[in-house]
Amino acid sequence: MTVQASAYYDSNIFGAATGAIDSMVYSIAPKLRSMCRGQTNVLSASYQPTLDYVENRPTDRLLLSHEAELRLAHAFTDVTNVDLSDSFHIEKNPQSLLAGVALNGKPSPTP
Repeated sequence: MTVQASAYYDSNIFGAATGAIDSMVYSIAPKLRSMCRGQTNVLSASYQPTLDYVENRPTDRLLLSHEAELRLAHAFTDVTNVDLSDSFHIEKNPQSLLAGVALNGKPSPTP
């Protein structure tokens, strides 16, 4: 398991052309990894949630993102093998539109 933590200043959290909102953003991201090896197989998986706290965000200040990865490799012979991998991401970026918050002079769509 590893843990990443960071803090940074964002001068325009929504990327707006006008009416920019600035904020400090604090982030913590633990990552779990696992790997199993056999003589001809490798199976690995990882999961990383990321929790961002955006001080000046008008609505939800806590944003939770998820990342999951899976890999399976198998060697049939010394020269023939297969390697499959996939990843899944749910990103809660602070620059995502908020329903009803004006962006570039136009209200954002409501979900």
